[in-house]
Amino acid sequence: MLRVIARGLILWDSIEASEEWVEEQVPATIRPYCFVKPSDDNIDYEAMNQAYCNIISGACFALGLRFAGSGDEDALEAVLSSARRLLGAPGRRLAHLAGAATIETCLCVCLLAAGMIMSGRGDLRVLRLCRRLRARIAVRGPQSSASQPHALSHGAQMAVHCTVGLLFLAGGRGTLSTSRTAVAALLIAFFPKFPTHSEDNRSVTSA
Repeated sequence: MLRVIARGLILWDSIEASEEWVEEQVPATIRPYCFVKPSDDNIDYEAMNQAYCNIISGACFALGLRFAGSGDEDALEAVLSSARRLLGAPGRRLAHLAGAATIETCLCVCLLAAGMIMSGRGDLRVLRLCRRLRARIAVRGPQSSASQPHALSHGAQMAVHCTVGLLFLAGGRGTLSTSRTAVAALLIAFFPKFPTHSEDNRSVTSA
């Protein structure tokens, strides 16, 4: 993921607001082994599918930085398309091969990218995706188990609420800039290294 984001920052003008550009970031050596049933013992299918998820989400993050605050419909659709693909993964082949934690992290990266693109616009499509993810938080009660499947982690909850904050930035009166300083600040602020719990500050630069 970091390599794809770095490539986007270096080749800034080459970033295109399209699903095709996102898919082009996936190396040809990986594509044949994604979304397929493992059949070759010499291939690490888990690594292949994890790489695919991280590359796709890294490309979406680069799109979010490139088109931050622009409200570009093509860029948003490319990001949402990737998010829908990951959101439909649980229970399917990709979920078993890539792992639920990888899918959750990559999905949150796509969500943040969509929030950056539509910052200050309160876009309903992104808000619906936030609500859909927010509804997956396990409700603890007398009859509920200690751990319920598909409940969002603390880091994922943070990403969802950050996205909602971006959508309604300054009460809908402000948005994000794409100046060099602004892009650097966005990269630092939303770099996809999410905490595991409320007291986890290992990835916070100020700590």
